[in-house]
Amino acid sequence: MNPYNAPERLAKLSIEVTTQCNLKCAGCRRTAAIESGVWSDLHMTSETFSNVLEHLPPTGTLVLHGVGEPTLHPELTKLVEMAKASGKFGFIRFTTNALARDVEYYCNLIKAGLDEIWISVDSLDQDVADAVRQGTNVHKLKKRIKDLIDAGVPIMISMVVSAKNLLDIPDTLWELHKLGNPKIWMQEYQEQGDSFGVLSPEHRKRFLKLINALVVIKPTFRLHLPNFTQATKGICSAPWARPAINVQGYLTPCCNTFNSSEFGNINLGETSFRDAWKQPSVLGWVKRFLDNKVEVCQGCKLNPQNFGTLNDAGKSAVSNEYRGLRGPLKIG
Repeated sequence: MNPYNAPERLAKLSIEVTTQCNLKCAGCRRTAAIESGVWSDLHMTSETFSNVLEHLPPTGTLVLHGVGEPTLHPELTKLVEMAKASGKFGFIRFTTNALARDVEYYCNLIKAGLDEIWISVDSLDQDVADAVRQGTNVHKLKKRIKDLIDAGVPIMISMVVSAKNLLDIPDTLWELHKLGNPKIWMQEYQEQGDSFGVLSPEHRKRFLKLINALVVIKPTFRLHLPNFTQATKGICSAPWARPAINVQGYLTPCCNTFNSSEFGNINLGETSFRDAWKQPSVLGWVKRFLDNKVEVCQGCKLNPQNFGTLNDAGKSAVSNEYRGLRGPLKIG
C-alpha cells in the first residue's frame, strides 16, 4: 500500500458523537481540560453526522464514541439508525459507563442497529472506583451489567489497567465472572497530562503474575490482555486503518487523539475522505509520521512500536488473547 494514498476501506472508524460526560475520571483529557477551564460540552448534530456518513468509505467497525459518554447524546438512537441505514458498516458499537440510561434504552439501541455495547469497568470496589472513575455507583453498575446480560444484550467489558487499580483487578474479574462472565478487553492506562496511573515495568510484571494466578484457578475467563504483553512490532497502521472523527466532524489520525489540527482541520462533513487524504496538511503529517516525528505518537500505548518497550513483561511475544488458557503466561 502506498501510504500517501487514501485507503479504499477502513478496518475501524471512531466518531465522537458527544464530549459530554456524567463522570470525572482521573487522567481523562476532559477532566483535565474542565479543571483548566478550557472544555466545552458539544453534541454532533444529526446533520453533520449525515454529511460525514456520506463522505466515508466502507468500514468494518463503526465506534460511536470519543471522549464523552455517548448515551448522553439526545439523538443517539437516530444516529445509530442512520449509520445502519447507510450500509457502510459491518459492525456498530460504542463504549459507555452504563450509568446514564436504563436497560430498555440499550435494548432499543440494539433494535435500531447497534451490534454491541462496551462497558467501562475499572473496578467494582467503591473506594477504587471513586479514585479512578469519580461518580461511579458500583452497586448500580453491577446490577446494570447483570440485567443487560440477562436481557441478551451483547456486551464487552472495557478495562483500563493502571497503577491505581492494579491490585484490585483480580477481585473485579471475579465479580464480573459471577455476573455472567462477559468478554473483557484490557488496555494500559494512557497518560493524558496526568501520570497518576502510569504503569512501571514492575507494575506490568505484577499484573501478569496476578493474571497467571487467576487463570490457572479459573481458565474460563475471557480476557484480551493489554498491548504491553506483546512484542514490539512495526509501524502503526491506525491512520490508514482506524482513523477518527471528532465531535465537529473533523478528521483525526486515530482514536487516541481527537485533535483536528493534527490533520490540518479538515471537515468530513464538507469533503470526502478520499479528497481529505490528498490535502497537503494530511500528506505532510503522513511524511512526519513515517519519519517518526509526530509527537502524539511518541510513547503511545497503542503504537505497536512501543509494545514491550523498556519492560521485561512485554518481551515474551505471546498472544494477548486469553481464551480458556490452560497454562501460565511467561514473563521475561
